[in-house]
Amino acid sequence: MRLLRAGLLTVALLALSRVIGLLREMGIATVFGVSASADLVVAALSLPDWLAGTLAAGAVTYVLVPHWARAGSGGGDALTARFLLTLRVLAWLLGASLMLMPHGWLLALVSATASSGLAAGVGEGCIQLAGVAVVLAFEAVVPQAKLLARERWVALHASNLLLSLTLVLALFAAWLMQGLGAGQSHRPYAAVLFVASAAIVAHGLRLIWLRHQVANAAVPEADTHPRAGPVLPVSWIAATLAVGLPYALPFVARSAVGQGSPGDVASFSYAWKLVELPLTLVLQWLGLLALPSLAKAQIGGSDSELRAVFSKVCATSFGLACLFSLALVLGRDWFAALLFGWGKIGPEQLSRVGELAAWGGLSLPAQALMSVCLSHAAVTGKLRQFAFAAVCGALVLAAGLVFYLSTAQGQPAGLMLILVLAYCTSAVLCVGMLLVNQKPQSN
Repeated sequence: MRLLRAGLLTVALLALSRVIGLLREMGIATVFGVSASADLVVAALSLPDWLAGTLAAGAVTYVLVPHWARAGSGGGDALTARFLLTLRVLAWLLGASLMLMPHGWLLALVSATASSGLAAGVGEGCIQLAGVAVVLAFEAVVPQAKLLARERWVALHASNLLLSLTLVLALFAAWLMQGLGAGQSHRPYAAVLFVASAAIVAHGLRLIWLRHQVANAAVPEADTHPRAGPVLPVSWIAATLAVGLPYALPFVARSAVGQGSPGDVASFSYAWKLVELPLTLVLQWLGLLALPSLAKAQIGGSDSELRAVFSKVCATSFGLACLFSLALVLGRDWFAALLFGWGKIGPEQLSRVGELAAWGGLSLPAQALMSVCLSHAAVTGKLRQFAFAAVCGALVLAAGLVFYLSTAQGQPAGLMLILVLAYCTSAVLCVGMLLVNQKPQSN
């Protein structure tokens, strides 16, 4: 009964954290609409977690968690400490570069309309504030992985809930600021800087919570018969490519959209949030939830149990992804109006968001398969093969971007289809290589 209550509480916290995250996007849409200000806010809030997720979170989760399961160290071994030191140095280098270096090129990537005039000065401030948040986001990666390894799901999701809730409150305060300063042209940009500053507070509160929870979490016992695992340095690089590249694809596509009309970045971001909601709430969670079970089956030497766990999670995730994709296609206008039909977004812009979300939803089955295959690759030492599939997907997107920027610029739906094709390419390669590896070998 205690296990059931803990599981229900975990699911409730996960759902609540995603709903609060969605409220954050709704708050951006309400306060800033579809404008250059919205583009800057989206960039300031997404950049820290994007950099941490691309360069660190995947590698830590899919390399160190299986490593800790084999070693039973709980993250206290010398090899882990050396890599964490490298990670911290990288975080400070990135943070310092964002705080101190000129960012004209970065603002041009975020939004072509945010790189000149008053918006450029505000954008510089946003990027500098995001540099501080980047350091805090990197610092949170390891405590999150430790809670995952110790199966402290409630504490893990409560940290994300705390982050999102703080940002929602900041957006509400920004909305009040705009109301009090109606008619003042500089007021929207003041609200932008306020929200970017609040992101630092939100990441700091999450880090404090995570460190407190790790200090009170029990370290798992060492495995008495550990199986050999992949070499950590090689796996770290492979995991960075395997997790970082798929995670980076939407950000890169969104930057390409920013070369068009004002607010295109915000529209693309709102649409992708509709895709991310089922992806992060259910599909990626299923793949991540299977990681400890797959690791235990691998450690125990039971290949049949490993295949059984993988097959069950894979079938469940793919089936749900197809249902979510169909729901986005059929109910795109309704979902867009329900979530973003407030504040400054008009009917035509809502229809555009719904259309983009419907096209993006076609990537859900592919991303669901990739999530489960990634967990399987992490525990079986096949991360390099998954990384190869991720690189191929990134190359497809790169080729598509060249075509888009040269011929179809200003058509975000075409770019969304290119993004779907990139994910499908990676998923097909992942599943194909996994099936080849699972073929029974003759004696």
